Amino acid sequence: MRHYPEYKESGIEWIAEIPAHWESKKLGHVSTIFKGGTPKRNVDRYFQGDLPWARPIDITALQGAMYIQDTEIHITEEALNNSAAKRLPQGTVLLTSRATIGETAITTVPMATNQGFANFVCNEQLFNVYLAYYLQAIKELLISLGSGSTYLEVTKGTLVGVRIPLPPLSEQTQIANFLDHKTEQIDNLIAIENQKIELLKEYRQSLISEAVTGKIDVRNEP
Repeated sequence: MRHYPEYKESGIEWIAEIPAHWESKKLGHVSTIFKGGTPKRNVDRYFQGDLPWARPIDITALQGAMYIQDTEIHITEEALNNSAAKRLPQGTVLLTSRATIGETAITTVPMATNQGFANFVCNEQLFNVYLAYYLQAIKELLISLGSGSTYLEVTKGTLVGVRIPLPPLSEQTQIANFLDHKTEQIDNLIAIENQKIELLKEYRQSLISEAVTGKIDVRNEP
């Protein structure tokens, strides 16, 4: 695998060097970060709308898939107007930021979230898929940045100051496409191996059952 010909100090605490032609910027300089909100739960009509409203469970249910197009719960325009929830545009990068920290997804439709998220709308310098992969790469760092006595939360104030290595936009797209291809290959291999594991578990259970019920004669077995 080829490497870049020249590197420089990154200016990022957790990355020593980056390619010489890349930049380093704070997330707050290349995206706008929005928190979510929860409409009043005792107003039933708020939850009878058409706008998907994401909770962290909707993201973990994706089991690592990159994109989210629907949620279990939908809310109304009235709910938006009477809560901290915001209508986020298609292409927003969702990051779980409370209790469960570091799970990501990209919206394929307009969507709102509860307060368990930090939501990134990228500006013209930042490709959303590249950002999503970067947030996945620094998941352990994000968890370490969390604070709180009841449950950990990484705040918007903290996230705006987190630095990201920033290649040219065309190169961000190339990186994202490369990772899309490679991670799909790896996920397919994982699925095949998991299927093998499940078959072996079934065989193990069947073997136990047949041995203890006399369906197989083990007297001459080692």
